[in-house]
Amino acid sequence: MTRQHLSYILLLIIYPYLLLHTPTVQAAETDGPDTTIPEKITDFQTCAVTGVKRIPQLQRSKIEIDIRHLDEDDSRWSYVPTLSLSSYYYFSEDEATISFNAANYRPWEPYYTLQARKLITHIVMLKHVQATAQALYKLADTFLQLFVTDQNESHYKQIVDLSQKRLHYAKQRYESGLTTDLEIEFEEQRNAFIAAEYEGNAIKRDALLNGLCISMNLPDPTVFDLDAPQVLKQILGNSPLSTPQSSPQPKDSIEQQIMQIKGILQQKNITLAYSKFLPDFSIGFRSPDVLNVSVNDDQEYFLYAGMSLTLWDGNKRSRDITRQKMVLRQMDFEKKEIENNDSLEWLKATQQYSSAKSAYALSQSIEKLNNIQMKKREIDYARGTIELPELIDHQIALHRKSLDTIQKQFSLNKATLKLRHLSGQLLKDTFNISLADIPYE
Repeated sequence: MTRQHLSYILLLIIYPYLLLHTPTVQAAETDGPDTTIPEKITDFQTCAVTGVKRIPQLQRSKIEIDIRHLDEDDSRWSYVPTLSLSSYYYFSEDEATISFNAANYRPWEPYYTLQARKLITHIVMLKHVQATAQALYKLADTFLQLFVTDQNESHYKQIVDLSQKRLHYAKQRYESGLTTDLEIEFEEQRNAFIAAEYEGNAIKRDALLNGLCISMNLPDPTVFDLDAPQVLKQILGNSPLSTPQSSPQPKDSIEQQIMQIKGILQQKNITLAYSKFLPDFSIGFRSPDVLNVSVNDDQEYFLYAGMSLTLWDGNKRSRDITRQKMVLRQMDFEKKEIENNDSLEWLKATQQYSSAKSAYALSQSIEKLNNIQMKKREIDYARGTIELPELIDHQIALHRKSLDTIQKQFSLNKATLKLRHLSGQLLKDTFNISLADIPYE
């Protein structure tokens, strides 16, 4: 069998095999958002689990993790050199050549590339955790606002009833000729204003529920049947905060974790920059060149190995090493900036918590004092020393003070939530997730 015939046979065997075993490009088969909807969402834990499965942003970041794992597989397969096949047919000589070769192979690069892509995967995982924590914070904040509207509703309804009672009293006085139509008009305007406040509170509540449904891809707000005490316990913790910790732990800062990993990744980039001074290797085997008359016709194939080394490139490789080292220095300053920002944000949150706690305590004291004064007004009204409109005004003022206390309590709860979010405690209590559970080394 001649070399020509052997080449033809190899081509006929190998080429169909490559065609049949080349993977086709297909769309990634990934799970879409979970369509399972609980019959009722009664607590924050159920809402959080449902949200993680249905919020588009979290689903997108989850798929990003799968994509990064595919990048890792690419690096693992890079340990095997890329094999190329080439063949030439010479019509004048009625001969063909065939060769297999693996050129530009750098066996150390797959190792460092795989380590780098593992670090990138961990960064993406941390960002997914960060997005989950932010989604939890927004859900919890929305629940706190919902409970404020629920608490406000009863007080606004009492104010509406009192305002209508005063309007009815003014109409009786007008029918008795004891007042003018200006007083009736004034009471009607005030009654309309109070009714608008009551309606505005209901509209805000509906808007919050509809916003939750949109963000979580839920069809109907009726799925929410919240147990307020249970939800507040899950959001704010089992016991109220006394003295917040002086500063957040670095392990609880996702941004600091990401910067730490980026620093390790950049050190590997420096190592790869040094590796560019090493040679490239190649290996393969081929049939003899039919145009080379000095080749022995009895030798069917040649096995060869080689290397190539760049001698001069205008010092680009040296400058790249310097560049990568400068980027690492930049990261050191960026990490320090993130640490400072975290400390400032924590300091601001603790100050807001202390201020809200004092304001809420003061508002409670004033409300208790107003309740005592209200009892005195009721006694005065029973004795006839004050008239009904004055009593109603004091009752409305008492309800408005209660509304102010509710708002102060909301500010305190929101400040508590902020501290639990920054410290990572909200995420840990909800999903039992710790950043230490995501190793990157």
